[in-house]
Amino acid sequence: MLALIQDSRIQSGTQLLERKQKSLWKTSVLSNSQSIQRGTLTEWTGPNGAGKTTRLLQFFREQLTMSEIAAASPARPIVWIGERLELFPSSLGQFRLSPHQILFIEARTPENARWVTHQCLRSHLFDFIVLECSFSPRLQERQIELRRLQVDAERSQASVILLHEGSINSGGWAIRNHIKIS
Repeated sequence: MLALIQDSRIQSGTQLLERKQKSLWKTSVLSNSQSIQRGTLTEWTGPNGAGKTTRLLQFFREQLTMSEIAAASPARPIVWIGERLELFPSSLGQFRLSPHQILFIEARTPENARWVTHQCLRSHLFDFIVLECSFSPRLQERQIELRRLQVDAERSQASVILLHEGSINSGGWAIRNHIKIS
């Protein structure tokens, strides 16, 4: 009886490890130590013109290609939400992405952008959601906003990528990864 109990513990430990490995998005676009985990918030920061959008589009191309090969079916679309969208579908061709793979949503205010993000997470239809919006300047309010996003990301198992010029986390715990593009 003891051997069976130990054996089931080993199996469940192995299953947990396999599940954790499947939950990581690995890419050649990022360094070896960086990855994006499902169900988390990842902050991409860097100065204007540093290549955040370019690297992100390269990452998506890589992930979409691997998903289609592994599943032998089209990958789920990506949502890109911003207060002002400066990325246009016509520019996706240089990354071998087609406009039907990315849903662009322009929200006029930060509150609307966060509301749309929550609705996308609750739909469970997307693997990646990019959010470009400002957050409250007050630390406590910002941490509450980020925590709400984190909870919805965990429930949906989608990766939320916060795209900003400067860090918005300031000592908080809601953001799992920080990727700095310089």
